[in-house]
Amino acid sequence: MKSVDQHPNMFSPDAEAVFFSDEESINFFSRLIATYPLRPFEQLDERPSVPGPALTKKVERLIKEGWSRDGIDNVPLSPPLPWDQHNRSFSFHIHAWEPISRILTAYEDKKDEKFIKVCIAFCDDWIEKFQKPLLSGRNIDTSVEKALNNNDTMAWYDMAVGQRIQRFSYLADILIRSTDTTLEEKDILLKTLVFHHELLSRDDFFISHNNHGFYQAVGQLASASRFAMLPGFSAYIEKANYRLEEMLKKSFFDSGPHKEHSPAYHSMVLGSVIGAREAGLISHGNLEETLIRAEEALGWMIQPDGSLVPFGDTSPTINAYLPQQVSHFRNADLKNLLTGSNRTENIPTGLKSYKEAGYVFAREINKNSTNNFSYLSQISAFHSRVHKHADHLNFVWHDLGVNIFTDPGRYGYVGKTKLGDDLSNQGFYYSDPRRIYVEKTRAHNCVEIDGKDHQRKGAKPFGSALQFADTVAGLWITLSEVRHPTQIRHFRLLVCNPGHFIVVADWLKDGNDKHHDFRQWFQLAPGWHATLTATNTIHAHHDASHLDLVGMALADGNAGSPIQGQTEPDIQGWISDDHLSLVPATSLYWEVKDRPWTTFATIFSLSGNLDIKHSSISKSFTIISTNWIDDKGEHDLRIHRDSMTNEISASFKSRKISL
Repeated sequence: MKSVDQHPNMFSPDAEAVFFSDEESINFFSRLIATYPLRPFEQLDERPSVPGPALTKKVERLIKEGWSRDGIDNVPLSPPLPWDQHNRSFSFHIHAWEPISRILTAYEDKKDEKFIKVCIAFCDDWIEKFQKPLLSGRNIDTSVEKALNNNDTMAWYDMAVGQRIQRFSYLADILIRSTDTTLEEKDILLKTLVFHHELLSRDDFFISHNNHGFYQAVGQLASASRFAMLPGFSAYIEKANYRLEEMLKKSFFDSGPHKEHSPAYHSMVLGSVIGAREAGLISHGNLEETLIRAEEALGWMIQPDGSLVPFGDTSPTINAYLPQQVSHFRNADLKNLLTGSNRTENIPTGLKSYKEAGYVFAREINKNSTNNFSYLSQISAFHSRVHKHADHLNFVWHDLGVNIFTDPGRYGYVGKTKLGDDLSNQGFYYSDPRRIYVEKTRAHNCVEIDGKDHQRKGAKPFGSALQFADTVAGLWITLSEVRHPTQIRHFRLLVCNPGHFIVVADWLKDGNDKHHDFRQWFQLAPGWHATLTATNTIHAHHDASHLDLVGMALADGNAGSPIQGQTEPDIQGWISDDHLSLVPATSLYWEVKDRPWTTFATIFSLSGNLDIKHSSISKSFTIISTNWIDDKGEHDLRIHRDSMTNEISASFKSRKISL
């Protein structure tokens, strides 16, 4: 084998023997690889592809009709491919070789040559455009630097490289073993393999603060383990193993939830971790307990309609799992929720709080409704900027089979702000106005201060703001506290009687007695139509279910006119129902202007009528007392907050009356 000069800056100098192979070396490495059995294709996607006739049909349709992603439909998989011709999200996924992931699974199952030919053509087109131009020199470091500094393509985007290397490696493993592959083609495959590992091994390329680092580490580990027999690849395995273990420690709270403020990313990473475990890439003993708790947490994140709670960057679309895909989970309740079977049985109910993570979930079977479930969820967390919207203390509420207060969702990653510009300084990574809207405070069920969004960039994350969460006197009650960077102390109290009402109380006080304008925002789900009456009361009606909802202030605040589908002067009254899609919804708000402190306390009753007889809230926000009449009768609610411990005690009494 030809000797090579070793470059001291390379992480794995021994791998240069592979990168600088001559004809004799290529033959040797090919024979060496062939002495080991071909490893199965690792299922590292959120949902594993299930081999069988159904997958074969899907793949045949994919090849015939093309690939669709992120609003771009029916993209042919034959060269030339539109690698960087569409939005950033599309470009990322195609550079990650997502279009051929399912095809590779089908090939492994059927060994159908037409499947592998599509993948080879896909691979050749990518290598010709993006890899070969970087293989002309003898210094890998220089070539890697060129890749890192190429801002004209998403080919070298961190997560795309991490996901691509695993898919590429399976295909390369097949081709290097094949007698139909020329020595020149094998040489390019080996060089591409080492190039990707050298890039991933650089510490300045590794993204350790979010899920991208997980996908970089697990992708590199899958590839390096597949080619462990090659010189230098043990070093890649060692580094990837270390990084993966560290990323798993960082990714999930001990209690189960993922740390990135998004049920969608919780689901995605959990599915990939389980896939890595099943592929034999992860065997850490303490991981099992974390995965058990993460599966349980995912079950609580599923709304009554089968969709994930759309907090952070989560789409509200419903994606039912196939029974075979569900089988890789171990939690029986989660399996039941994902398949949608026996909807009223074996479903976790009650109130579940994850105090460290800042999540609360509550679910009950409502026996007075044929639609069964009442559901409340709140996110009171700021752990980092990763997928964090300006939504401090946000919540969603479903009841009587209807989505009532919702979250605007993800929309999509469109446009790119420039470092240092106004949007970037406000904490926005993306510049599309619709994407900006779904991140803004006024698009959520939150309190907005002085017309500004909750500060994310330059603000120290407060972690979890959750102080209390429990069922008291038959009511779901949560209390959160956050101190905004503007020196405003903010308590939020949620009190929900499933199937009946919710009270949302916010106490805000500027420690320096500066005056502010405050708005308490609510986002009704699509299907609700609301009007404001002369008595400062909101009346809303849901067309499909014929439910009524009445909202009134128990304390400060004048209600504004409901806003639906507004585009000027600002975007308001929309939610994202799918990728790159907004549909009209209704925004409600109560406001107080030019005050150093205020208390909002708004009650919404699933009723056609609401008459507040009495309401009082102490200045210290320790006692709330109210009495009202609605269609269900007369009700008396009393809440006490312990000023030292923030523990909540409550009493709630109702009596039926003749209206």
